[in-house]
Amino acid sequence: MSEVKQFKAKKSSAKQSAGRLMTVFCLLILLILLSACSARREEQMGQEAPKENLIPTGYPSEEVQRITVYYQGNRYWYEATGFDGQLEDGFEKVGEVNCVNNLEYLEEEFSGTRLDVGQEIYGNEADDSRIFVKYENGFAEFARQEENWSQEDVLTMFSDIQKDGWEYINCVLMPDYAWGRIGAVLFLDNCAGTCNVAFFNADGDFQQCGIGAIIADEPDFTYLGDGAVSFQLKAEDGSIYTYILTLSIDGNDVIFQARDNFKEKVNKGAE
Repeated sequence: MSEVKQFKAKKSSAKQSAGRLMTVFCLLILLILLSACSARREEQMGQEAPKENLIPTGYPSEEVQRITVYYQGNRYWYEATGFDGQLEDGFEKVGEVNCVNNLEYLEEEFSGTRLDVGQEIYGNEADDSRIFVKYENGFAEFARQEENWSQEDVLTMFSDIQKDGWEYINCVLMPDYAWGRIGAVLFLDNCAGTCNVAFFNADGDFQQCGIGAIIADEPDFTYLGDGAVSFQLKAEDGSIYTYILTLSIDGNDVIFQARDNFKEKVNKGAE
């Protein structure tokens, strides 16, 4: 009986050994499969990595997306012609990028977006529609903002910011885009008792100036160029005179200059 028990014990041990061998074999197969999967994954990652380097995913949505330079009161936009071009004849260095803001478009001379401080800017007095910016391997061309704006566009911008008591009179386009402005609106502020001019840029931002005067029945609102508009006002004696308002920008300072021919009208009336 004892031999039988001993034999059974040996047989059971043999089964356990076989089980252990099967377990080890299965583990080896599993390790081989995992290694193969891991190798394939690394190969796929190695193939995808260059694609990520070659194809940018874009800038953060809350930041400015375009490369621009602000120069002589105008914004110039990168034309996607490459960064290794040649500098054309007639273009000379006019300054360097001195301020970069990727959150908003600034209106400061030589400020930019998606650029580096110190990059050289080249302009041409005979062709102010374009500028060039120097990069490591060459030059990139930037073009002045040129869009087909309409008076309806300017009126829509005014409607978006119109307050109670503001009475629209007329609007004009600014085709030379002086100081980055596309148009101006003449309106009355019946609450303040003033006539006003609001100058708009392409983003709908504006600066306004109010005058304590009476607008003429036919104001003849006209754009004169270089940020200046003219319109007709009525004096206390009923005479009509021309008022000229000019906008200019110096860094963060907005400057309005006004002049009129009121004295000239009075003198002529006295004669």
